[in-house]
Amino acid sequence: MNALVLRAHLAFRLCGMSQVALQACQRLVHEQHLQHQGFMIAIANMSLTVPGAKSKTEEFLTVLQEFLEKKPHYLQLIETLEEVEATLANIPLLPSLAKQVSQDPMTSISSCKDIEEQRDNMTLLDWLQARGSGDTVQQLSQTCMRDIQQFTEETVTNIQTPLTKLMVSFGDKNMRTIQGLPERFSGLDKLLDKLSCLVQEQGDLAEAMDMNSKEANMLGDSSILPDLCMSHRRQLIIMQRNHGKIMEINWRVDHA
Repeated sequence: MNALVLRAHLAFRLCGMSQVALQACQRLVHEQHLQHQGFMIAIANMSLTVPGAKSKTEEFLTVLQEFLEKKPHYLQLIETLEEVEATLANIPLLPSLAKQVSQDPMTSISSCKDIEEQRDNMTLLDWLQARGSGDTVQQLSQTCMRDIQQFTEETVTNIQTPLTKLMVSFGDKNMRTIQGLPERFSGLDKLLDKLSCLVQEQGDLAEAMDMNSKEANMLGDSSILPDLCMSHRRQLIIMQRNHGKIMEINWRVDHA
């Protein structure tokens, strides 16, 4: 009788292991479905954002190209700032400009007082510097020169090249789909169906062995024990084979 109980216990252990394997496989397949959904969402977002990004980038490149065409002219203007500075330094401040200072929010209170106190001796250059950031014309010239020089044809290339690569990749259907994915999911679903059947069979065999053990214990008839033990042995052999199949499916799903 103890042999029957032990075999029934072993059957339930095999059944429990099969259920754990089934849950693990179901989780793995579910995670792959979630990954695919995330991939499709990313592709959908790209379909919405890439055309707009392309349009904005091309607009910027057009403006940048126009700027580069006029760049020599801008540099030439900067080089003449010293002459402009000398000219402004010789132009007396107009009274009408001095009156506007107090109404101009761009001019600080201290600058207003300086202009009021010195306006009879101020030049147009002094007036401009009082209203500005305090930088000299030379400092402004250097800042403008540095900012203009940083934009070159290489800047255009550094923007255009990634954009071109992005559009080529975006236009490639192979980049937006995963080849063979429907077949892959179909194969995984078939494996799960087969695994579920095996797990169900393991449960049925374990339940049958447990029921037989309990009935034999209730009857107390030792004459049926040899046949019952032989039956349990055959059922355990079946469960062992099923367990091997379950482990194989588990491995295939895990490495899919």
